[in-house]
Amino acid sequence: MSNYLHLVRWFFHPTAGVRSELPTTGVASLSERRRRRRALFFPATAAAETSATRRFPPIAPPASAPSGRARTTDAPLISAGRRSACGASSGAVYMEKARLRAFQREQATAKTCMVSSFATDFLEIRAKEPSVHVLVIPGNPGIVAFYKDFVEELYENLAGQASITERGRLFSLHEQIDHKVDFIEQEFQHSEQSLVLVGHSIGAYICLEIFKRLQKKVKLCVGLYPFLTLNKKSMKQSAIGYIARSSLLSKGVSSFVSFIGSLQASVTRGIVTRLLGPSWSVTAVEATCGHLLWYHTMRNVLFMAMTEFTKLSEEPDWNFISAKQDQIAFLFGVDDHWGPLAHLEEISKRAPGVALSVETEGHTHGYCCTEAGSFWAADYVANLIKTKF
Repeated sequence: MSNYLHLVRWFFHPTAGVRSELPTTGVASLSERRRRRRALFFPATAAAETSATRRFPPIAPPASAPSGRARTTDAPLISAGRRSACGASSGAVYMEKARLRAFQREQATAKTCMVSSFATDFLEIRAKEPSVHVLVIPGNPGIVAFYKDFVEELYENLAGQASITERGRLFSLHEQIDHKVDFIEQEFQHSEQSLVLVGHSIGAYICLEIFKRLQKKVKLCVGLYPFLTLNKKSMKQSAIGYIARSSLLSKGVSSFVSFIGSLQASVTRGIVTRLLGPSWSVTAVEATCGHLLWYHTMRNVLFMAMTEFTKLSEEPDWNFISAKQDQIAFLFGVDDHWGPLAHLEEISKRAPGVALSVETEGHTHGYCCTEAGSFWAADYVANLIKTKF
């Protein structure tokens, strides 16, 4: 089995360092050329690049350069210039998306392999000689196709110096954790390279559990819009939990979803687009139509949710988070019932060394379902990894 399976692999030369330390050259880099294109097509948003990330506490720009140092143009932030879902008219959104797609980027390849006797889907973009491996753990329902834009933009943000693979699998929460630990032990048994874990939603919790078991291997754990414990004030979580615990309701919801998926393709796509809204990317709509609208898939989504709600009714492992706080980072959203800011406040009290950020650009928990959200999150993760390594 290839060593590239199921991984996001980041490669950094020893001279890469922090962005501010990268020298400029007479030949414009890939990121510099991208910055110039953004300035040409989106002058207003290009000027706002420095507001891409907020730190908490206090809220500040991203750690793409140490305080007091000027950030060079060799690897500019891209989130603000790529933002098309917030604050723009409908016509402007579609025009910006059309322009973005005009510039071809490396495409992630969808593949399937066997891990622990289970067929596992993954996305992959390869680079040569990776020295740092980054494993991306998706949220429920674990469909890798939703993360295609995110994976490809991560590759672009590191100027082609990363091999990227995103992997996912369904079933129970405990099985999710065991499966990913088995994969890491299988693929990196003889590897001396560091491992970075990036998890979205419940994937952030899974990353922490993997970190506990493989503390010598994991060097950094990043949670995007993390779902770490139940939010008892959320009516949505209560409703989802009620449905997930009921076999009858789960079957009913799954049957309805599969009925929509069984319709003519154009009809299904029209229904999905209307229900999800125009902000969803073409990639997300295609992933929904092609992978989610199946009876057994939806049953498994709800079963996974039931096991999540059972386990996450407990408090997070504060002792472990505190012990490893300098190796953990979380990105929260302003209005996210899965990871409310109250949880961020609790983390800041229990483990003040954890790198906490608040996204204030108007993206949502399902960032991977929009181009703007995928681009923003990819830039955030790339900044973190560059700063740490």
